[in-house]
Amino acid sequence: MAEEESTLVVQDTVPVIEDVDGDKVPDKWIDLQFTWGGKPYSLSIAESDRVFDLKTSLRDLTTVPIDRQKILGLVKGKLPPDQARVADLKLVAGRKFSLIGTPEGDEIKDPSQLENLPDVVNDLDVDFTENMAASNRYQHDVRNIRKVKEMVAKLNLNIIHPLRPGKKLLVLDIDYTILDTKPLTSGSLPPDECARPYLHEFLEAVYPHYDICIWLANPFFSSELTHLQLL
Repeated sequence: MAEEESTLVVQDTVPVIEDVDGDKVPDKWIDLQFTWGGKPYSLSIAESDRVFDLKTSLRDLTTVPIDRQKILGLVKGKLPPDQARVADLKLVAGRKFSLIGTPEGDEIKDPSQLENLPDVVNDLDVDFTENMAASNRYQHDVRNIRKVKEMVAKLNLNIIHPLRPGKKLLVLDIDYTILDTKPLTSGSLPPDECARPYLHEFLEAVYPHYDICIWLANPFFSSELTHLQLL
């Protein structure tokens, strides 16, 4: 019996985006095929995308984190850096390649090494508040405009309490911010003991001044809001 093929279509239609001068610029899409773990997959990628977007699509299909992906046969030689444009790879439709990598959750972690991770990792490449030329380029970049529109279309906001006029919005990430995720996912502590110290006192102190939004990048933690008595 043939293996069932998994498919990721990033966009079903060819988007048309206005450039800085107001001209219509169509985005060209390329269909690719790859194998991972002996199973065939396919995906569509835009020429205005970056290598990073390709890796993100591979992660979404296979749950293999970007830093563990080894892509073979897509280009000759070494794969270009993440910021390289897909158009510069000179790919043709139907191009086949292989992906090697361990999916998230199947890895073997050394707890002693995790303790050495820094508290804060600054992964910002450009300070757009200081570099206005770079800021302007990013604002008018075809790929960036399309990505924002795609994310807005997929965003699902669960508004529990109406926003209050005149209040700023405080956005808090649950993963490794207000919740210590490591003991929760390992099962070493119950959810109510994984909350940061004085979390509720902090929320009570800021609520008179801010509306509060809890950001969940991983839907796995949505049920933990109840255990933390945040719902």
